[in-house]
Amino acid sequence: MSFRDNGMGMSAETLGKLFQPFFTTKEPGEGSGLGLSLSHGIILEHDGTIRGESIPGEGAEFIVELPIKLSNEKSAISNQDSTAIEPTKKASILAVDDEPAIRSLIRIVLTQDGYQVDECEAPQEAMEMISKHKYDAILLDIRMPGMSGLELYSAITAKWPKMAKRVIFITGDTSGKLMVANDIPCINKPFNIAVLKGTLLKILSQPN
Repeated sequence: MSFRDNGMGMSAETLGKLFQPFFTTKEPGEGSGLGLSLSHGIILEHDGTIRGESIPGEGAEFIVELPIKLSNEKSAISNQDSTAIEPTKKASILAVDDEPAIRSLIRIVLTQDGYQVDECEAPQEAMEMISKHKYDAILLDIRMPGMSGLELYSAITAKWPKMAKRVIFITGDTSGKLMVANDIPCINKPFNIAVLKGTLLKILSQPN
């Protein structure tokens, strides 16, 4: 399938960033930069590809290629994967981040995979939500106003010690490299959807 327009087109630099989460050429407040990255993730999950082609001043074209699978092949794949996928389908996730776009991306992507996702922007609200609901994993931003993610992590683990191995940090600075080096679950902004899902699956596969 291909989709083409006759607009202003895109530069090679823009084409190279099209599928990065949060990348947008629109003015602040006019676009989240999530549409194409979400489309990219959905198509990849169906073993397909999407690419953009454009020449400045001559419009743009997006090409989507999806494989044709026989019905019995689909059934075999479904039966084979059902055991591995089912435990995560009911997993409950809390996303704590003061950036609405980050929370929105996490909620949309994980909900599509069958997760139950709650979100909040304030550390105190997170503590209240955790006290009322049992979460299988928490995605926690490091830099937030008022209380940092590390301070919130200390408060969470002091009250609920079993959550210590159920937290994945999110960061937009160099602290992520230090955490990864020390085997602390952490993903860097802007993060790849596949990295987000892979890190989460690794946490959920651990025994309680």
